[in-house]
Amino acid sequence: FRSKQWYQRRVRGSGSCQLFRRLLSMKRIRNIGVVAHVDAGKTSTTERILQVTGEIKAAGSIHHGTTTTDYLECEQSRGITVTSAFVRAGWNGHTLHIIDTPGHLDFNFEVERSLRVLDGALLVLDGSKGVEAQTVTVWKQLNRYRLPRILFINKMDRESSSVERCLTSIREELSVEPILLNSPLIQRDARGRYQVTGVQETFSSTDMLELLLLGDPLFEEEFSRRGVDFAAIPRATVLESLERICQSSEGEFVLVCVGSAISGVGVPECLDYVTCFLPSPRQTFNRLPPNFQNSLTGVVFKSSLDSRGNILCQSRIYSGKLKLRQKLLNLRNKSFGLVREISSFEAGSMISLDSVEAGDICMISGCDDFRTGDVFVDQRLLQQVSKDVKDLSFREKYDNLISLTRDSDLLNCGGMVHKEPLFFCNLETESSAAVDRLKSALHRMTFEDPTLVLKEHEDGTIEVGGMGELHLSIVRDRLRSEHKVETRARKIRVNYLETISEPFSHSYSSSFGSVHLEFQGNPRLRENDVRVSVTDGVGIEAKEFIVSTILSSLSFGPMIGHRVIGSLIYVRLDTDTFLRQQKKKLPAETLKDLKRFLSTAVRETIKVNKSNFVLAEPIAHLEVTGQVDYAPAVLSHYSSTIALPNFQLSYEGEREFRFEAECPLSKLLGYPSRLGKLTKGRAAVTRIEVGQYLPMEMAASQKLVQDIKLDLL
Repeated sequence: FRSKQWYQRRVRGSGSCQLFRRLLSMKRIRNIGVVAHVDAGKTSTTERILQVTGEIKAAGSIHHGTTTTDYLECEQSRGITVTSAFVRAGWNGHTLHIIDTPGHLDFNFEVERSLRVLDGALLVLDGSKGVEAQTVTVWKQLNRYRLPRILFINKMDRESSSVERCLTSIREELSVEPILLNSPLIQRDARGRYQVTGVQETFSSTDMLELLLLGDPLFEEEFSRRGVDFAAIPRATVLESLERICQSSEGEFVLVCVGSAISGVGVPECLDYVTCFLPSPRQTFNRLPPNFQNSLTGVVFKSSLDSRGNILCQSRIYSGKLKLRQKLLNLRNKSFGLVREISSFEAGSMISLDSVEAGDICMISGCDDFRTGDVFVDQRLLQQVSKDVKDLSFREKYDNLISLTRDSDLLNCGGMVHKEPLFFCNLETESSAAVDRLKSALHRMTFEDPTLVLKEHEDGTIEVGGMGELHLSIVRDRLRSEHKVETRARKIRVNYLETISEPFSHSYSSSFGSVHLEFQGNPRLRENDVRVSVTDGVGIEAKEFIVSTILSSLSFGPMIGHRVIGSLIYVRLDTDTFLRQQKKKLPAETLKDLKRFLSTAVRETIKVNKSNFVLAEPIAHLEVTGQVDYAPAVLSHYSSTIALPNFQLSYEGEREFRFEAECPLSKLLGYPSRLGKLTKGRAAVTRIEVGQYLPMEMAASQKLVQDIKLDLL
């Protein structure tokens, strides 16, 4: 690599000096996520990294609830991670930004939104179990985001652990060839007890070098050119080859190291490999469109609230420099934000910063309209991309800016899409006095977790939706521990939606104007579509506002208060206000009145035509993976409890099976826990994903509505 002094001489007096300085600083940053199957040791590994790097004096314990990244009381009491946590550490002149992620299927969204802003990952394996069910799921996520990774075989201090067995499972279940970077040093003490005293590098082993010849054409070329044996190959050449293989997009090889997070053995060496082989933010920087490389560009990957109710945006800076009092433009909703405070975490404590640069991860305060997945830029970029054309409106400048992002996978300006909740339950409080505190707490929690949905019905019923039974159980734990609200949960049920069985129409009038609404069934059952016609031909922005207002009004259906889907809505609008404001931008007060008018019209139309709705049942795709010995038990259990013929059993290699089925989501309530007990954890649900909603028969739909209402009495 070129030295820092070489770059400084190269750019002295150059107009690109600041850009080169940013590239130099990015070279010393590593943004990584720690990911794994449940209980493989993600949080213990993160904790030991903090201790080894000197960020904390002593490593905490999961069993005692004293780890740095498991800061929620429910995490400490249950011993599991339910929310991603960011920490910063230093190692050998490098800055490490580490995100510890959950491992349970219910909190998959936490993993997804973290991986989007990372440059690499440390995938932790349990040395006694090898590749497990959720490991495969995480591996696919890493592939989707094209993240280079290093595998860390943890728990080598256990006698049941086996490096060879783990390497075999990597080959068979992940379909990649592992390159072992080190091996454990094992001995027994005077009493014959098993001990791992350290690790030994295998960089000069024949097995590794033969794999480098297969996986790296440049290494093969260098080896052929030198005409030497393996022993004479310089260490620097081997390291460069390992770096290329680690960052290769081919994905045929993966680097593997071993150790024990509990004892600390192998963790310093693992950090060496992270800083040496995983990419810096420079690779991500190079994927940005040219116009964005010289200006501030960032993305919000998590939104939260502080103790005072201020919105905090956890953000990754892709390019440029973020400073206090800087004005930002949100590319999703065209809103502006003024940076009031910049902060970061070090060893669990928040510190204030004056500025951050490309490659950094930080918390921003002052951007109240920014949400998870939003891309933001310096507002001056709006002028820069359209400087050659005069007299452009804001919308035209904005469209020019957005057009530059369309071919960039990093700058997806549509926000981060999260899935529909799978399950719902009704919450009740001990007293009516606690209802307001319950609502306030749930509003705060749903803001921080987009996969959590809150519904407040007209009769006062409070309904909460989440991604699984554990997710909803964690919500109740947090209400009790963080917000001091005791709740009772009614029976958990799946998320039935509501759809149209017969077309209908309705007209509504008020002092504001009149509207005629016509509802029809939509063959694309997951979508709602709105067609608008107005007598006076108002502008595009007003029509977009009308469409968004009507779509948001469909979040409460007439049967059980769940979202309406599968409707095609024709809107014919006639208002005096529009006639007065023709060809002008509608003022905020008018928009507020229009929103109230349309929302009331939609609610009344749906209520009057309640008999024209039926429930839509979610049909889930179930995927179970596990050790091949337990395939008959899984098949037998499914056949006896769910008893639906649409399933498929396949075998991947000699050790793993994959079971897939399409069935109503209602049949899967409690299934993951029953499966875990049946197979002793050797098989697990790796995916429950709703693919479609099918309308129920009218009689079955009405009976289900009655059952739901009886359950609420």
